[in-house]
Amino acid sequence: MKYIIFAIVVCLSGCVSYGNQIDKSYAQQLKKGVTTEQEVMANLGKPQTITMNSNGNKILHYMYTTSATKASSFIPIYGAFAGRATSATTMLTVTLDEQGVVSDWNYSESASDINTGLFAN
Repeated sequence: MKYIIFAIVVCLSGCVSYGNQIDKSYAQQLKKGVTTEQEVMANLGKPQTITMNSNGNKILHYMYTTSATKASSFIPIYGAFAGRATSATTMLTVTLDEQGVVSDWNYSESASDINTGLFAN
């Protein structure tokens, strides 16, 4: 019986992800003045957002987020009051010059532990 309960908790653990996975080593290989927009898109796919700055440069925004509800959140009564989840995000912003060549890039990572129960702060 305890194995069935464990299997149910694992199946209901509430994992979700969004976006294009970003390899930090790929970001570090981007060469200013050399890497093209086509090369970036061939490696990372279509960006989540494309913007333009005041200088007229195109900016590609890539983001990958994953989150998972901790198994303890599914414990009856306890989970309603002290539920928790984890989240991790990586972001890559690539600025292109007028010729569509990388002029700058920024990579960031963040992680958080989230209270989801009634006693969440």
